[in-house]
Amino acid sequence: MADKKPLVNDAGNAVEIATGDTIPIANGGTGATTANAALNALLPSQTGNSGEFLTTDGTDASWGAISLPSSFVGKSIAVYKGSNGSVTSSTTLQNDDDFSFSIAASETWKGSIFLDISAGGSGGFKCDFTVPSGASGSMAMMSSMAGVNIANVSVATGGGFTMGITAGRGLALNFTITNSTNAGTVQFRFAQNASNGTATTVRGGSLMNIVRTA
Repeated sequence: MADKKPLVNDAGNAVEIATGDTIPIANGGTGATTANAALNALLPSQTGNSGEFLTTDGTDASWGAISLPSSFVGKSIAVYKGSNGSVTSSTTLQNDDDFSFSIAASETWKGSIFLDISAGGSGGFKCDFTVPSGASGSMAMMSSMAGVNIANVSVATGGGFTMGITAGRGLALNFTITNSTNAGTVQFRFAQNASNGTATTVRGGSLMNIVRTA
């Protein structure tokens, strides 16, 4: 005889539930056979809501985008680069996998990226930022290595140098970005300053610190 579970009420009728059967949500169950499926059955639809959080209006649950309140001004965020990113034989700027952040309309952010870089002598390094339309800003690079220091330039123009860099040598990049009316993403990009077969690498352990100032 099949294993039987306690009686439940199904549309007013008492029925026996055997092992492996499911109970619909209308009868107090989830209609699922696994914990993950049961959770998904009870939550609002997750389609199109990647990266959002569960919130409530006091009556119903829903997904909401993360939005920093005005009180967030003055607090800082640190972003750690977990693994190496490299460019070989290319001067085409590519998005860094870790160093980006969202910026709302009319916000101003200041930040520093402490870059651990390695590069061949003929490849070097260059970088810039992509920003929402109408945004503006400046950046500067500093290092104890001769020939690396770059005075304030537009974040959209960026800057670079052609020289060898031994792994473990640091480069400090400071920037300020003021947005206009278009919310969007600030994205750090890098490439070789001159195409070379020795990879230019932004190494894991590099760190970005940003703070919203307005």
